[in-house]
Amino acid sequence: NTIAALANSFCNDVSEIPNSECEVLVSLYNNTNGASWTNNNWLDSLTPCQWTGITCDGGHVTELNLSNSNISGQLPGTIKGLQSLEVLDLSNNQITGLSPALSKLHALQVLDLSNNPLNAVIPPEYGDLDLLEVLDLHNTGVTGQIPPQLATLCNLEVLDLSVSNLTGTIPSAFSNLTQLKAINLSHNTLMGAIPTLGSADAPCDTTFELESLLLNDNDFSGEIPSSVVNL
Repeated sequence: NTIAALANSFCNDVSEIPNSECEVLVSLYNNTNGASWTNNNWLDSLTPCQWTGITCDGGHVTELNLSNSNISGQLPGTIKGLQSLEVLDLSNNQITGLSPALSKLHALQVLDLSNNPLNAVIPPEYGDLDLLEVLDLHNTGVTGQIPPQLATLCNLEVLDLSVSNLTGTIPSAFSNLTQLKAINLSHNTLMGAIPTLGSADAPCDTTFELESLLLNDNDFSGEIPSSVVNL
């Protein structure tokens, strides 16, 4: 189409990052109302590493931080082409939907889409983000159940899914996430029992390193698990 042709033509003259990564950035701009973004200089030069919110390292885009930029619409599936991306912070915008394509960003360590009207189910494919340390989707209206696949994120340190519309139970497999330092699932409609966190017979230095656990304003039932004394 015309947009793709223009992106290809523009990126042919860009040399500081791969042509494919440049095309992803142009696609993101065109698909999320880039002309209305605030305080940005995208497409003003042939040096994408100098564009607002972009950080490059070794000739690749490693960070994309466009918080509070008036971004709207859905993220294009082409975003999976940023294979060196470590930080994606698009918080405080008007983004809708949750693209499964984000699960292909295997270098990603921080995913912050908080304070966007996502109003979508969390894709179970996000459990493939092996290096992810921070997953922040608070105040986004995410709905449905918490995918048990998130329990495979062994490097996860911060999980914030608060102030949304989550239902169902907390997956029992969350006891496997021993790197977690902060969990915030407050202000949802979660129910059932709170699962065991850590192991009651393991020494404290091999159980959770949890520092913050917020579960208020839900519909839990039953007892608080005795394992919390080992946190």
